[in-house]
Amino acid sequence: MKIPTDVQAGLVLVAASAFWAAIARAEPWARPLVEAQRATVESLEKQMPIGLLGVPLGTVVRVTGEVFDGDETRCKADAGKTFLRVATVNGGKLAEPVVFEFLRAPAAVKKPTAGTSFDYYVHEYGAFDGVVEPPKELGIETPVIAHDGFYYRRALTVHASNPVLE
Repeated sequence: MKIPTDVQAGLVLVAASAFWAAIARAEPWARPLVEAQRATVESLEKQMPIGLLGVPLGTVVRVTGEVFDGDETRCKADAGKTFLRVATVNGGKLAEPVVFEFLRAPAAVKKPTAGTSFDYYVHEYGAFDGVVEPPKELGIETPVIAHDGFYYRRALTVHASNPVLE
């Protein structure tokens, strides 16, 4: 008995859907290899967490990298801002550069120009902040607003500038 083409196509679609559902359920690449220990507010008060620069937050380090203009990101929120792409910390190259907005610096440190290199003494700080939406089951009406969620908002304070060796 010959199965009609449209039925064959439907069976292939069902089989493919089942296959991808099984793959998605397994997702071994999405699970951490080691169960991460959860940080508590109390633990953060006792010991500073390691920041994106690889040292405890608040630690003064020497960083180098390149300056770029926020217009390059094509994100409206970045327009007109100056960003630092940190490539090294205390002479060691980072596995991946870390980007910070140029925000806080003493008057002696002039705002850098896009396309130039920098060599600064800095410390990293930040805050956990953002919009948290209550569960729908609570029936709390909240205005719909565009937001980027709740996460660590990184920042950098520049303390001093060093001559850039090119």
